[in-house]
Amino acid sequence: MDRFNKIKNRYSLAALLFCYIVMIYTGFVFYPKWNKGGSEATISWDVSGYYMYLPAIFIYKDLKECKFQYNIREKYSPTPDFEQARKYNTSSGRIMQYNYGQALAMSPFFLLAHGYTLLSNSHPPDGFSFLYQVFLGIGMFLYALVGLFLLRKVLLNYFRDKITGIVLLFLIICTPLLNYLSIDQAQANPLLFSLYCLLIYLTLKFYTLPSAQKTMVLGFLCGFVTLIRPTDVICILIPFLWGVNSLNDFKSRFTFWSGKTNWILLGLLCFIILPSFQFVYWKYVINEWFAYSYADQGFSWLKPHVVEFFLSYKSGFLTYGPAMILSYLGLYYYMRLGRERWSVVLLILISHYLITAWDIIDYGWYSGRAMIQYFPLLAFPLGSLIENMMIKKTARILFGILFSLSLYFNIWWTYHIHSGNTPAMNLTKTQYWNNIGRWR
Repeated sequence: MDRFNKIKNRYSLAALLFCYIVMIYTGFVFYPKWNKGGSEATISWDVSGYYMYLPAIFIYKDLKECKFQYNIREKYSPTPDFEQARKYNTSSGRIMQYNYGQALAMSPFFLLAHGYTLLSNSHPPDGFSFLYQVFLGIGMFLYALVGLFLLRKVLLNYFRDKITGIVLLFLIICTPLLNYLSIDQAQANPLLFSLYCLLIYLTLKFYTLPSAQKTMVLGFLCGFVTLIRPTDVICILIPFLWGVNSLNDFKSRFTFWSGKTNWILLGLLCFIILPSFQFVYWKYVINEWFAYSYADQGFSWLKPHVVEFFLSYKSGFLTYGPAMILSYLGLYYYMRLGRERWSVVLLILISHYLITAWDIIDYGWYSGRAMIQYFPLLAFPLGSLIENMMIKKTARILFGILFSLSLYFNIWWTYHIHSGNTPAMNLTKTQYWNNIGRWR
């Protein structure tokens, strides 16, 4: 039976391997960020903010004031100003803008780089020299590979082998996911993509054979996701609602958990373990248990920036990732017949509200960056659309045309945002339509 299953799933496995090849070429040959300098290096801009905990603790022993930043800025210029940590009220301490969750994920690769640098004397052991950039970039790339592997595992529970393979190919070679898993892989969003895939996969395993231990693992994982990006606390809906497809399912799920009070308490305990250290950090640095580190940045809860987020010529998600329109069109089929539609659609709605309510519409560069962790959810309506389009020959031809156009656009966009001569971001309407698809 195992041998039969392996043969049966050969199309999606071949698609996964092809995606890996494309990702490796894109990240290691076309644009290896660890070979770049300044604000184009792996450890630059937001990534340097996520990462700053590690050199501050292990190299400079200066978590409160980060005085080492002056030398780092002068030598490596990860950002024009020291944006990674800022003064908070009248305290002399500087608090990191981002929580330490991403740094925790980076820590194994940082420690490997630091150890090797100390032993080899080949590069300065300052946390930002070449080997740190290499180890961190490759390490975060490995997380992306694991995430895509788990996404295939998840989708095979809901779609045929060929459909799963097409979904994987489409997401990688036709959408901005390629850039974020392969080139900008050290950002928080690609890691969250992998963690969402892992969370869905472990939830499926949990309901196959529930146990207190699995509840604790799920709680810990949800806490880790929330630590990295607090608004992603919505991920806790996955363990509770996954598999609920009707009112009767909801009643059954409520009955299941109402009889597992001890499991819930254990899960909550595991959930708060990692986030609790963030409060300890704030207390240590500024002597307050809570700090809002984003200064004047915030949310417009009553007026989310929906149109601007999705369609602006400056940075719109669908403007520069038009292939994902198919996923939203797929909601028509998925909301009618798709399994897990209650949990998936609810999470899509909540996540999109949270993302569009944030006032920094372009998220520092491209709106779609904030969507990357939700691609595992968007893969479900996308799969439903592809499944329905494969039924009729005319629809298959249409999908082939859309696939080809999306592939061309994504190659063009990925190339020009990094190496090309044609501006492919932050455009006006006129510039967009004059530049789109052009190589000169």
